[in-house]
Amino acid sequence: MSRKLTIEELRDAVEAEWINMHHNASIGSHFPDFQNGYEEDLFWYCLRDDVEETIDKLQDLIQEKFGEKLTLYPYGRQGATIAPEEYMRPAACGNFGVLRLGDCGDGLEGYNELYRVLRMFKEINNFWEEAVTHIPRWWQDMKEANEYQQNIDAHEGIHKVTKEVWVK
Repeated sequence: MSRKLTIEELRDAVEAEWINMHHNASIGSHFPDFQNGYEEDLFWYCLRDDVEETIDKLQDLIQEKFGEKLTLYPYGRQGATIAPEEYMRPAACGNFGVLRLGDCGDGLEGYNELYRVLRMFKEINNFWEEAVTHIPRWWQDMKEANEYQQNIDAHEGIHKVTKEVWVK
């Protein structure tokens, strides 16, 4: 049987779970192999739309399970961190910031609130950990469902060039 955490240990656990949100949506080792640059561009375009839909689903799940309507937002380069803005102190340049927990107090009510927040943060992190493992399979399914492979093949051996132009 495990012992009940003290309120200080619970606060530390909430803080640790918040820190675990950093890069919780990073594709990392689940990054698909691309045939060419065109496929990579297409992947990021499709993923951006899918992530928005997935965030909406997670927000609904959190509201259903924990009774809180969160605004989950992607932070950092390519949105590798998904975190609720309601619990974050402002940070420069849209970066992931420090936890803003508010006043949970030291009594039973504060303890129960901290425990709820801990469970909610764990739910968010577990959700993204699971979601990113399916990225390669999701991309294969997207390519097949939308018949992208023919266009990917047609772009073999050619490269996108960006031209800087000054206009009046």
